[in-house]
Amino acid sequence: AQLRRPPDDRPRGGEPKALLPELRAVYDALPRRSGMLERDDHAWGEVLMDVEAHREGSGRLRALVCDGGYATYAVRKHDIDGRADDIVELRELHAAGPEAAAVLWDHLLKLSLTRSVHWWAGARGELVPHLRGADAGRDVDHHGEPQQQ
Repeated sequence: AQLRRPPDDRPRGGEPKALLPELRAVYDALPRRSGMLERDDHAWGEVLMDVEAHREGSGRLRALVCDGGYATYAVRKHDIDGRADDIVELRELHAAGPEAAAVLWDHLLKLSLTRSVHWWAGARGELVPHLRGADAGRDVDHHGEPQQQ
């Protein structure tokens, strides 16, 4: 999948705990939607918890931050007939506007050796406005599988 218009900016990536001040600033500045709870230190610890025994084959948790947005994700190693077919397991993506969302999605969709994004908590239709051409009829459902609309 490709975005209609590639963004000019690139996100900064790293360990979520190292980027916590930036993640927190973005989250705190977002308008509150249903289900978005206030997060104290304990809540952030829970959100960024990355216990290896609970990864189910995914790599370590990573974070992306840009002006007005952030995402946390891990990459699950997978192959088909010896060819890499890794899966991005998106845990959270919050963006204050379409520009920040485009910066984050562009990076996630272009991760090396990955072919799909699974986003269990994603809202239906979240990605569609950013996709171009034939990809615009595709979305990421709550199980992360691309679906025709």
